Amino acid sequence: MGFEVFRSAPAGHNNGITSTTRPDARPQITLPSGPTLALCDAIVSIDPEKRLGEYVNGLTVAEMQEIDQAMKFFLDLA
Repeated sequence: MGFEVFRSAPAGHNNGITSTTRPDARPQITLPSGPTLALCDAIVSIDPEKRLGEYVNGLTVAEMQEIDQAMKFFLDLA
């Protein structure tokens, strides 16, 4: 079982980690272009017709579990 990852359209968002960001809030995932961070502390609603670009890759179950845990924390569901 896999999970799809799409490249988002540029939005001028600064994706840098700040000193107030919990390290576990941004689990590392691996894409064909190399490692990147899932920004679980920056969850937003999007219009998929306008904001999703090309298909990039799938996530492993382990990567998705890390993302689920981080999102539960930030959504106060843990």
